[in-house]
Amino acid sequence: TKVVSGKYRTGTTYSFRVRAKSAANYSAYSTTASTTLAFTAPSNLTVTSVSETSVGLQWTDNSTFETGFLIERSTDGINFTLVDSVGASVTTKSLSGVYLTTTTYAYRVRAKSAYNYSAYSNVATAVLVFDAPSALTLSSVTDTAMTLRWTDNSTSETGFLIERSTDGVSFLLVDSVGANITTKSVAGVYRTGTTYYFRV
Repeated sequence: TKVVSGKYRTGTTYSFRVRAKSAANYSAYSTTASTTLAFTAPSNLTVTSVSETSVGLQWTDNSTFETGFLIERSTDGINFTLVDSVGASVTTKSLSGVYLTTTTYAYRVRAKSAYNYSAYSNVATAVLVFDAPSALTLSSVTDTAMTLRWTDNSTSETGFLIERSTDGVSFLLVDSVGANITTKSVAGVYRTGTTYYFRV
């Protein structure tokens, strides 16, 4: 047996034959053995977690000689950019960054070796969901303050912004509270005969 080292490319068929030699002669050749190097792409790429500061990815390693994996990201589903890499046999990665609720992030992964790249995995998308507060009510009303209560439906907020309007169309920021706070007394001068609208 003999290990024949070299730079072998995926998609290329390599054929080998052997013959014996002596001091003065060569034998006829053996039969020919051929092989095509296959570099199977990773598969089953999924998004395992999404937050404002990180996206978690997981995939299946289908290759046997990779030296690592390259992770690419796109915000339009067409143009991908390399954003990170991991070593051989690693099949998870948490990507740090700033992720916006207005953007869909698409990811794909491919394996790399010393001289080759595999095809890409499937594309997986991540969308950050930031649920609005709900069930806003007025629990107390006087001519100097109105107390609001609401339900917190998000997990990553840093606070809440309270806006007020007298026409139900044009709102102005009038107060704010910190994360996980769900009640606030909004001070002001409130006139009888005027309808006040609030949103959070």
